[in-house]
Amino acid sequence: MLLLAALTLGMGLSLAISRIFLAGVFHLMAHRSLPFVFYWRRVIFATALFWMWYLTPAIAQSLAASRVMRLLIR
Repeated sequence: MLLLAALTLGMGLSLAISRIFLAGVFHLMAHRSLPFVFYWRRVIFATALFWMWYLTPAIAQSLAASRVMRLLIR
């Protein structure tokens, strides 16, 4: 039951995000501006934090990623 609730919540959240993204893209195509104020610096900062704290350790633990990095260094 808990798994079903988590799956339903995840699907609903992904649909909401995709709908907002598509609405923003269509509005941008039609009016050449976004319908809301978009703060690029905050988005870049949040992306950098996500990369540093979540993705970097995951990539470092990956054997395939470390082999690719060794291949690129040599």
